[in-house]
Amino acid sequence: MMMLSSKNERLNKVIAASGLCSRRKADELIAQGVVKVNGVKITEQGFKVPNPLSDTIEVNGRALRVQQTIRTVAFYKPAGVITTRNDELGRKTIYDVLPEELHHLDPAGRLDRKTAGLIFLSNDGDFLYQMTHPKYSLPKVYRVRLNVPPANSDALAAKLLEGVFFEEEQKWAKAEEVFQILPDTYGVTLVTGMNRQVRRMFEVLGFDVINLKRVSIGSFVLSGLQPGEWRDVKFAEMKSLLKAKPQKLKAPQKESSEKNLPKAVPDRS
Repeated sequence: MMMLSSKNERLNKVIAASGLCSRRKADELIAQGVVKVNGVKITEQGFKVPNPLSDTIEVNGRALRVQQTIRTVAFYKPAGVITTRNDELGRKTIYDVLPEELHHLDPAGRLDRKTAGLIFLSNDGDFLYQMTHPKYSLPKVYRVRLNVPPANSDALAAKLLEGVFFEEEQKWAKAEEVFQILPDTYGVTLVTGMNRQVRRMFEVLGFDVINLKRVSIGSFVLSGLQPGEWRDVKFAEMKSLLKAKPQKLKAPQKESSEKNLPKAVPDRS
């Protein structure tokens, strides 16, 4: 966790602490003249907010909610829940699983309803930006179980690495790394984030994905958590996961049951 000072904090940092955007984007908004502090338009770069936790800060007329504590958590998203705050169909969301104390945090990216695994949630705008912007190409590793073992594992891996064509987007999608774990189970590393990319890549090649779990993002590996559980991420971990290479799955991992979701648990580190 990081803390905002109670007085004289840079405006771009305060905006980022609300989770609205990164500090770089905040500087752009300030330059555009759409930021007000206590009703006064601010265009000065480097302006310091006298009382960040009590002053009124608006961006495009929207008042920001600034948290003193900048917090990031790692969450083991269970299969069967939506990565959103509200679902128009009334389906269960990640916020139905997470405790109320974490409801002010925003997810850094998404996993589809059927996919389980690692998601970060944060109110740090810089972190959310770096986790989701394509220019950072942050590698993500998925454990994929297929409906049937492929007849030729090497040929399947070669096709995934070469890339498959998605008609809907008229784009090629490929894996950065593919490795076999079990006859019907693979590890797949992606640096892109197209909609349902892993499932669709295998579907193009004639396979159905019957179990999909994201097991790591950057150097951060999903371990020590069960579906529905979470823990706080230390600031040093946040910095290192954006720099280090992903860790490869080298051995089979025992699948956790996701039928009965345990309650979220606090940081046990």
